[in-house]
Amino acid sequence: MSGREAEVIEMLSRGMSNKEIADRLCVSFPTIRTHVYNIFKKTGASSRVELLRIASSYRQ
Repeated sequence: MSGREAEVIEMLSRGMSNKEIADRLCVSFPTIRTHVYNIFKKTGASSRVELLRIASSYRQ
């Protein structure tokens, strides 16, 4: 997982939308959409809820 992807996961865990994350990180909406897509591929998650379950298991 890249550093930027980890940042995106953290913001997703706070309930932020892709648009809110893009605004906060000063990047385009399609860039965040690509990061989320890549995160899903790397983790095997098929939803944000599943992604957050997976991410929380890594933190413990």
